[in-house]
Amino acid sequence: MVNQKTVIVGGGMAGLAAAKVLQQAGTDWLLLDAGERLGGRVTSEQVDGFILDRGFQVLNNAYQTISELVDFRQLQLRSFIPGARVYGRGRAKLFVDPRRAPRLAWKLGPPTIPGAGDALLAMRLLNEAGRSARQDATPANNTAARDELQRRGFSPQFINWFIQPFFAGVFLDPELSTSWRCLLNQFRLFANGLACLPKTGMALIPELLARDLPARRIKLGCHAVKISPAEVQTANGESHEYDRLVLALDLPAYEKLVGKSSGRRMNGVSCCYFAAPQTPYREPLLSLAAADAPGPVATVAVLTNLQPAYSADGRALISVSVLGTPSGENLAADVIDQLEGWFGSEVRHWELIKQYAIPQALPEQTPPYIGLPVGPAKLGERIYLCGDHTTLPSIEGAAASGVRAAQAVLADNQHH
Repeated sequence: MVNQKTVIVGGGMAGLAAAKVLQQAGTDWLLLDAGERLGGRVTSEQVDGFILDRGFQVLNNAYQTISELVDFRQLQLRSFIPGARVYGRGRAKLFVDPRRAPRLAWKLGPPTIPGAGDALLAMRLLNEAGRSARQDATPANNTAARDELQRRGFSPQFINWFIQPFFAGVFLDPELSTSWRCLLNQFRLFANGLACLPKTGMALIPELLARDLPARRIKLGCHAVKISPAEVQTANGESHEYDRLVLALDLPAYEKLVGKSSGRRMNGVSCCYFAAPQTPYREPLLSLAAADAPGPVATVAVLTNLQPAYSADGRALISVSVLGTPSGENLAADVIDQLEGWFGSEVRHWELIKQYAIPQALPEQTPPYIGLPVGPAKLGERIYLCGDHTTLPSIEGAAASGVRAAQAVLADNQHH
């Protein structure tokens, strides 16, 4: 095998995963990233003694690729309870996975028991999701998730009170227009794994992924602006020759570099971080807004109920997600108004730490997108594409796509 040079453009989860595979194989590679840090959209910052992830993110401990690339023990993960408390018009309902938290469910309060029909359909869905993980074929009926849920007979109450609130937060899609195959894959992951947070923030994941990568092979602040059949040109005037090129960019950056638009949108999210003198509740449990609940809030997570290290002074750190990026300066005030109905007047004492507007958080997953990794996309004889827009949009999907791209590079190198 000739040790050919591979240039990776993009230092997010996909690019780092590709670099790690190439490094372990002993091949020659160089990673270029336009930013001043690695990790892409998976990042955290310190603000007033709090660890703030850029938007509410979690790591599912059922993610297989991430677990192979990063030692989960070093992340010191703690998990949310598998379920959620969902707030609607003047009332709340508790949903907890009875298989994994039966006793805890009753400690939190009487759980909402789905009707017999919904429970049976959910079990069938779990079995189907398990089978889909072993298949690469596109399902004949890859409709929007909400349409498929209705076609299968799930009750409007179960959809509006649990399925839609939960997966709207996963896909950043309030209408569940997301591909059915996408929902099926994520349903399998959440049915078998737990949503977790690392001890010191989500940025620890790419930090560990990059820890064993030689610094001399990574160039930050290098914004790729043009690619030719043999080289990559950057905004600072540099030119980097390649034998293989891996484009590990998010969807907008990829489209800008190649000068083509897929017509695919990015789903956005806004995140408000609040500090509170005391936690509104002590359990590591997500709080969600029912599909028809008035107000902007989608998801509430008390991060310090999971990871106390997110706060330096013992105050509670609360993450509130709002789907989309609403304009105006009153978002935090509107959030507090809504949450007063959930948690009482104590929310008036919460302090806004920082507010993020993230218009390009996740690529949309509407049909015909299938949300299934089908192997690396090759744009040409020597150019490979990876990123969460090529597979299931998630940290796992991005990393898995990077691994597949690197493996394809190595396989092609073997033949030259």
